[in-house]
Amino acid sequence: MVMLDRSLRYIDSDGHILEHPTEMLEFAPASYRDRIWQLEVDNNGREWVVYNGNRRPATGLGHWKPFFDAVVEEEMVMCLHIGGGFGAIQNAPDAPIDNLIILATQVSALAAQDLLWSPAFKRYPTLKVAWSEAGIGWIPFHLERCDRHYTNRQWLGHDFGDKLPSDIFREHSLACYVTDPSALKIRNDIGVDIIAWECDYPHSDSVWPNAPEFVHQELMAAGCPNEDVQKITVLRWTPLWRVAEMAASAGTRVRRRGIWCLLPHSPTS
Repeated sequence: MVMLDRSLRYIDSDGHILEHPTEMLEFAPASYRDRIWQLEVDNNGREWVVYNGNRRPATGLGHWKPFFDAVVEEEMVMCLHIGGGFGAIQNAPDAPIDNLIILATQVSALAAQDLLWSPAFKRYPTLKVAWSEAGIGWIPFHLERCDRHYTNRQWLGHDFGDKLPSDIFREHSLACYVTDPSALKIRNDIGVDIIAWECDYPHSDSVWPNAPEFVHQELMAAGCPNEDVQKITVLRWTPLWRVAEMAASAGTRVRRRGIWCLLPHSPTS
């Protein structure tokens, strides 16, 4: 049995004070104590989170808080592009560039994990995140794993209220993809209301110059009805970027290409 000092206070990533999960003590490894976030208070009364020898303010957001404040105040969509996470891919020195290009979308799962389990979405209920060029195939597995973890390990002290982590993710996310034929077939498991198609022009992943025809064919192959096509190609991203509002201020108007509006048929999903 591992004996822990119960006089210490511990907190989770949301800043909640935790009691030790006593029912797990008999199974806990010796390093268990070091993996719990410990709360310390300095001489000025300021609280700090201590984890693995590192100290940071107990806000859970650290030096990113001013950034989140500004994004929410200005009603901006936070675009998290895969390129910002390339450093997380640790390739061998002689690895081909193919590794970086193919694995790039997977780093979005790391960013999603950071945000979903941080206090960000709880403290900023209107915060919107666009997972730029992230693809959507990883989302069902990741969310199912998050929900399983949350319900199976309640002793960790996380609190998503009466919702699951997957619910919170969908409330705050716009899942962007360039081409993802398999994932489109399970769009309802992802949440068709959060999916948005993007072209990626002028990068090498782009489907330019035949983008409309390409995406139309892919959506039809996945059995998307007209309603889903409208959501994925137009209706989900334009309100977030206030396209109509910006167009009006510029004295222009938004026009849709006919291919999005008039499909030859509406197959059932």
